[in-house]
Amino acid sequence: MKKLNNRAFTTIEVLLSFLFVMIILLNMFSIIMTYTERAEQESTRSQYITLKAMVTKDVQTDILKLGLEEVVWVDNPVATCGEGILNCVTLKFADGTEKNFFAYYPQTEEGVRNKYIQYGDQKYRIPDEIPPADQIASGESALSYQKVDVNAGRLYHVEEVGGKHIYSMHIDIIREDFDDDFGIHIVAVV
Repeated sequence: MKKLNNRAFTTIEVLLSFLFVMIILLNMFSIIMTYTERAEQESTRSQYITLKAMVTKDVQTDILKLGLEEVVWVDNPVATCGEGILNCVTLKFADGTEKNFFAYYPQTEEGVRNKYIQYGDQKYRIPDEIPPADQIASGESALSYQKVDVNAGRLYHVEEVGGKHIYSMHIDIIREDFDDDFGIHIVAVV
């Protein structure tokens, strides 16, 4: 009579092995998803840091190269800078060049989707993750999906100290899911 070979896996051993492999795979998937989410956040953060750097660099380059003479508050921003503009300043340079500086961010469907900062003829789009209109539930608006708040309420401030004018221009850009300051903050002494 022959002895049976008892070296094969039992059903319980196969199920336990499968269970351990699944637990390992689920943990790996969770780790991959966490890193993917972090990468997306860092990419978004990088977009805002780049926006801040580009606007600041362009304004500061003109201030240094063209020689800022004064910054003037625009009394009628709609007539000077365009429809939907609440606050606008004009930078006047020594060579006679004038450039307007403002942010477009009206709280309308169109304004929420197309926020931007403008300096001279250059527009810098402010990114926001608003879904297309056909993906927004009926009865809701794009306003409820915006994550970025733009505020140019502190756009212009001037102080006179010792015969010099200190101009400060601020456009706050606040993203609700980040603690970073993405705003444009420029100070010039003339």
